[in-house]
Amino acid sequence: MRSLRGMMRIFLFVRTEPNEVYDFENTECVDDKECDKPLLLSIARGVPVVPVPGAVAAEAALAASGLPVQGFRFAGFLPPKRQRRRKVLEELSREPVTVIFFEAPHRIVAAMEDVVEVLGARAVVVARELTKVHEEFIRGTAPEVLAELRGRPEVKGEITLLIAPGNAAPVAGNLRARVEGLMRDKKLSR
Repeated sequence: MRSLRGMMRIFLFVRTEPNEVYDFENTECVDDKECDKPLLLSIARGVPVVPVPGAVAAEAALAASGLPVQGFRFAGFLPPKRQRRRKVLEELSREPVTVIFFEAPHRIVAAMEDVVEVLGARAVVVARELTKVHEEFIRGTAPEVLAELRGRPEVKGEITLLIAPGNAAPVAGNLRARVEGLMRDKKLSR
């Protein structure tokens, strides 16, 4: 298990009201509960979250994913063959931290099929083309993300696959509730 404390900083401005802006410039965003607030608010409002990458795309993907960041396990590339890939997913299924993989674009659909089969409706994020023009985060349960990927004629670019711990709530399912709770706590209006 590895922590990102001190390795990643986020530069983020979130406009919550016409005259109110949260400035979290140079805020440590990993192992810091305060960072969840502007990140989740940004994601919920459709504000692009642009990570400033560290040494590895996995760190940037984790910082902007919306998945638990208190620890993670980077597992490299998933094996290309289905049987071995499923075995790796089974071995990592009980990890208490977010698990991060790199994946080739021509194998991501097959990999996601195996994630669904082995892990079920686990929360996942597919981060594509980080820090580039076509940067994209596809968030949701594994079946939701698989459906989104299957609906595309082709998936291109460098891909980072993040899988939440088994006890984590789905990103899409609880994001609205988390943001509304944070807004109530800070007495923010829509």
